[in-house]
Amino acid sequence: MYCFKCGQKIPEDSDFCPYCGAEIPKDKPKKEIKQNPVISIIAIVIVVIVIMVGVMGIKKSETNTNKETAYTEEKLDNQDSTIAPVVNKGFQIVDKDGSVLLTGEDVSDVSWKSFKGSDGEFKYTVKLSFTDEGTKKLETATEQNLNNQVYIMVNDEVMISPVVTQTITNGMFWITDLKSQEEAAYMANSIEACIG
Repeated sequence: MYCFKCGQKIPEDSDFCPYCGAEIPKDKPKKEIKQNPVISIIAIVIVVIVIMVGVMGIKKSETNTNKETAYTEEKLDNQDSTIAPVVNKGFQIVDKDGSVLLTGEDVSDVSWKSFKGSDGEFKYTVKLSFTDEGTKKLETATEQNLNNQVYIMVNDEVMISPVVTQTITNGMFWITDLKSQEEAAYMANSIEACIG
């Protein structure tokens, strides 16, 4: 269950959020955030549009197929990188060459939150926390992909493709600049369904 105010994951039997102190209403049944199918479709369309606008003109360069891996490499006009998603169900962080850097087994927790930025606008983020082994892999992956794009994938779909701006040594990966509370909750719930 997630706190309705701050978005942090809280125990099912909570009367108060241990993070922000908000009282959990007793008159409403406590439940997980569930997506309305229409909102889910709209969120997916928004993510697809954002990705398409971000890459501005994708050129197909090569299709590579075999029994275990099938992917299409696409050259991005405005970035010097190549997308090569690996076909595999679940959560993955993949580099531009299609190498799997981290999987759902490396993630220990996922949460989302909203906060008011210095500009007065609400900001939305998703935080991935990694296992001890995952923390080591994350440090290596971010060090080797510094200033490069990585692809956060859920069930073979690219959810977002951030650029790595620093080596991450604390085992926490923040996905920032999400457009809405719905997008952040949808992303957190989708990733959480794949971890383990």
